[in-house]
Amino acid sequence: MADWGARPAWCVLDTHFQDGAHLIRAWRAWQHAPHRTPLLHHVALLPAAPDLASAWAGLRAAGLVTASLPAPVCPSEAGMHRLELQDGRVLLTLCIGALLPLLRSLQFVADAVYLGHAHGAEAWDTWTLKALARLCRPGTSLEAQAPLPAPAALLRQTGFAPASDAPGAAWTFAPGWTPGTSRAPWRQPPARPTDCVVVGAGLAGAAVAAALARRGWSVTVLDTAPAPAAGASGLPAGLLVPQVARDAGARSRLSAAGVRLMRQWCRRLLHEGRDWAPIGVQQMSRANPLEQERWHADGAWVRLAAFVDACLAQPGIRLRAGAGVHRLRRDGNGWALLDANGGPLARASQVVLAAAGATPALIATLRQDPPGAPIPACQLRPMPPVAGQVSWGWRRAGDAEDFPPTPVNGDGHLLPAVPLGKRTAWFAGATYEPPSEPALTEAQAHAQNLERLLRLLPATAQALRADFTEGRVLAWRGQRSTTADRLPGVGPVLQADAPGLWISAGMGSRGLTYAVLCAELLAAQLGAEPWPLEAGLARLLAAGRPALSDHL
Repeated sequence: MADWGARPAWCVLDTHFQDGAHLIRAWRAWQHAPHRTPLLHHVALLPAAPDLASAWAGLRAAGLVTASLPAPVCPSEAGMHRLELQDGRVLLTLCIGALLPLLRSLQFVADAVYLGHAHGAEAWDTWTLKALARLCRPGTSLEAQAPLPAPAALLRQTGFAPASDAPGAAWTFAPGWTPGTSRAPWRQPPARPTDCVVVGAGLAGAAVAAALARRGWSVTVLDTAPAPAAGASGLPAGLLVPQVARDAGARSRLSAAGVRLMRQWCRRLLHEGRDWAPIGVQQMSRANPLEQERWHADGAWVRLAAFVDACLAQPGIRLRAGAGVHRLRRDGNGWALLDANGGPLARASQVVLAAAGATPALIATLRQDPPGAPIPACQLRPMPPVAGQVSWGWRRAGDAEDFPPTPVNGDGHLLPAVPLGKRTAWFAGATYEPPSEPALTEAQAHAQNLERLLRLLPATAQALRADFTEGRVLAWRGQRSTTADRLPGVGPVLQADAPGLWISAGMGSRGLTYAVLCAELLAAQLGAEPWPLEAGLARLLAAGRPALSDHL
């Protein structure tokens, strides 16, 4: 691994994770490299969910994780599960499932491979080795377990060559032909970290800025408002809870992946008990008796503005508040961002639009470029704003019996105890007011929230009824920007016509669930890194999917 510093991230593919010995060795080598990459990716393929206790014991013994950090429990379902270590600079992706489908689902080029013996009951054959070779570049090193897990002849046929004739010698991917692949869009060279502008200082934009800055980018964040978290991200406190369906379908898996990543970021960036609390969420279903009540141990409440501020405080990020972007324009190989008078606000090689509902309109301004400039092949559909109101109030001495001990979610939600300064507040709501319907007055919205609370937690609602009816309940109003399929959009926009333009927008009511997942997916695509989730799920969030874009 002599060329650590030659790439933005170093990616290891481990086909025999076992007790994590190869992770420990790669981590140690990365730590002691004189010019190491900003990130180390370790992608491990496993036939079933591992018991990580032995791996964590080895990491503790090696001094790589603290003794107080408990071994995580890996989800049992097949798919990709991301764990962040060493302040998010060592990323362990556990890929669970059958060997060949896993290899075909990965979207990165490995710098080093560890080839182990049978993956469950599976053995290395021509098809699996070809799938492995598609993930390699000329020069990718391959270390094989002894005795050799695959016939040497098959390794040579798929492009690998031994470094020497000595027993146990390392191999290298050195095909005698130019590798061809249908994965060309996923095998683009990584963008070298330089300058990037993020438009929007809410949850989505702050998460993107933090993800890129951690990878060595110099990030400027522009926002129209005088302070960050001024839009829907200004909600004083929100609920982080997975969206679980009875069929455990794609939305459930996306939601679970987003919640896991957000929890890791919160643990790394926020003060527990003040800015967030991973105390679980009780899911109630009195409005729909066909659905099962459940306890979400990974649920939490989060103070959104605290999360945004913590992201924007990371090294390498500069915030420019009160800098409204009104137009985009190609500027050589980069981009110019212009204000309302056409004056330049910033220039950058890469631009990420995380401006919620304003994102489609900004992309549409590209069609105002002078003749001869690249014309977009498609445009984003509008992301209509959906207004909502949260009702909230202050907790009083002696009212503990009136509130549940943890947050409750269902038809509406209740956050029973969130510290705000020296006092403690409760939050209930929220209304959902699409633009096609008449706007609710503050009093009408309070009444709707009380009705939901009566169905969700009758005793708590009765205890708070007088506060609602006598005007002692406070209101927070905001707008969420939604998409046609209620999923966010993330990734490159019009890559063929406008390279370097990206979006992360349309979070709707689930910014806490999706902001970090989208940021990590965008950063992985930009840097040609392993993705935080499998390709089939990532396609549901693609910026160019039909629910988000119209071809012109």
